[in-house]
Amino acid sequence: MKGINRIRSVVFKHATPILIGCLAIFVLIKMPVFFSVANLLSLGSQAAVWGVVAIGMTMLIMTGVTDISVGAQVYLGGIIVVRIYQMTENMLLGALCAVVICMLVSSVNGFVIAKLGLPSMIATLAMQQVCNGAASIMIGKDSVITMPDAFSNLGQSRIFNIPISVVIFLFLFAMGVVLMNHTKFGRYVYAIGNNADALQASGINVFLIRQMTFVITGALCGLAGTVNVSRIGGAQFGMGAQMEFSCIAAVVVGGTSMLGGIGTIWGTLIGVLFTGVITNAMTLLNVNEFMQYVINGALMFFAVMFNTYMTKKRNN
Repeated sequence: MKGINRIRSVVFKHATPILIGCLAIFVLIKMPVFFSVANLLSLGSQAAVWGVVAIGMTMLIMTGVTDISVGAQVYLGGIIVVRIYQMTENMLLGALCAVVICMLVSSVNGFVIAKLGLPSMIATLAMQQVCNGAASIMIGKDSVITMPDAFSNLGQSRIFNIPISVVIFLFLFAMGVVLMNHTKFGRYVYAIGNNADALQASGINVFLIRQMTFVITGALCGLAGTVNVSRIGGAQFGMGAQMEFSCIAAVVVGGTSMLGGIGTIWGTLIGVLFTGVITNAMTLLNVNEFMQYVINGALMFFAVMFNTYMTKKRNN
């Protein structure tokens, strides 16, 4: 009996890596093309975009809030980059404007949630509509905007044959690990998720920490929008839709508790890998688009259910 309990404990503790291993074996048998260099690089380039945003989402969820406006912010940031580049032919200026505006958007989210006490789901849902509307107005009648080759240098270039988007994601991931594991800010983020009132009573400005997590997430959304439009060589109407779902799924699958206080950036990396593999495998298998929604939704449902169960088990 002890042996069975020990095995069960190991399986629960390492559920995501085990699932990734099983998925890899299945894919290897069914779709050997999945492991081709070209496909893996393409997978990494796509997953890196929502992976960048998932770093910030991890911090937010650790504090006990969720931002469902991130996909719309990526959309808005991407359109800003495209329009600024059309006027100035300066990618750096466009990226800077996108990052700053997305930071401002997220700071508004942080203020109304952390200061005014609005539910994060309602506040960020409203902001999602604002960003989607603003981006769609900016794109105007041009449902698809194709940019010159020079515009794609950032998103399509490679370093040692590795897509630059993957390099950017890995760099930001490393920065996220350092920030969360080796700074006071990271310790405060965990503490807010566990007991914000106790942290406030100890003299720490909880509002400022929460606001910083939102601002960081906004900056990452602006950067992700820049990389995304450069990667695909332009912009299109509705770009960024469902990205918030991919981010939240990656964070939750990676072991971050929706109740706050539990999670790691390392876990999010595994979650990004897992969700990326699932998405890519369904595409290679020609799974119907609407069936993909069903599968992704079911994955999210069971990930949250398992996550909540494990959190309650730890607390008992």
